[in-house]
Amino acid sequence: MSGLPVGAYSGELYGRLRHGQGSYEYSNRYFRYDGQWDMGRKSGTGVFSMGDGSRYEGQWERGAASGA
Repeated sequence: MSGLPVGAYSGELYGRLRHGQGSYEYSNRYFRYDGQWDMGRKSGTGVFSMGDGSRYEGQWERGAASGA
């Protein structure tokens, strides 16, 4: 166990990995991701929202935003 705070995930799994459609709310509750996952990483179409109302909606690849 790393001792790092863990957020809350709701969605599809492959074994113990986030895989398919799902939502993840980070432990600080300021950040949230709703969208597709591939083997534990953000991948495909998704929305990354922040507590101040700003957000990125678009494509993700290997855990990172891949568009502008």
